[in-house]
Amino acid sequence: MKLLGWLGVVLVGAGVFGLVGFVGFYDISVPTEVADGPKRVVNLGLMHERNMGVALSLAAVVIGGALVGLSHVAVTRSERPRCPYCREIIEELAVVCPHCRREQPRGAMRLVNDSSMPVKDQVDEWYRDRGDGAV
Repeated sequence: MKLLGWLGVVLVGAGVFGLVGFVGFYDISVPTEVADGPKRVVNLGLMHERNMGVALSLAAVVIGGALVGLSHVAVTRSERPRCPYCREIIEELAVVCPHCRREQPRGAMRLVNDSSMPVKDQVDEWYRDRGDGAV
């Protein structure tokens, strides 16, 4: 995960921590002395502080989640194979580039995932398993 993803994770964690703190433990009442004895009343200033804390915590969670998502898309997109002719992103098993319509060289095919079997061998194995004899 890149720096953008880690920043997103930190923001989400801080936002969740803030939400728990402001919603669960932030007291908005103050003690007062009245004729009936001591009571607690709601302080509008403290209520405003709690509402702002909750809003900022929610914003941190949303922004952090967006950063994590963006970092995942950026990493996934950069790891995809490109056509050697037009440099556009293509599918890993593409035989023909959908952009420039040129046939892809089979020897230049990348590895799929973390498998040790090259794409060419995987395609050949798929044809063998189907029984078409197209290899």
